[in-house]
Amino acid sequence: MNDLRRLMAARRLVRLVDGRTGIIVRIDTSFPDGEEEVELWLSEGPRPGLAKVRASSVIGAEQDAG
Repeated sequence: MNDLRRLMAARRLVRLVDGRTGIIVRIDTSFPDGEEEVELWLSEGPRPGLAKVRASSVIGAEQDAG
């Protein structure tokens, strides 16, 4: 999960399993489970919005971001 923190610090676009893209703004870890949730700033749709998803649904950096 250090990769997610690096992507968040670099403000890189990431792609989700469902095809949406966004920028990670926050990573939360629940205790004692240790499951991570990611909050993303999404630019798709009629206006920007936030989404909260499981860290496992983040595929990785968007290749053509920049």
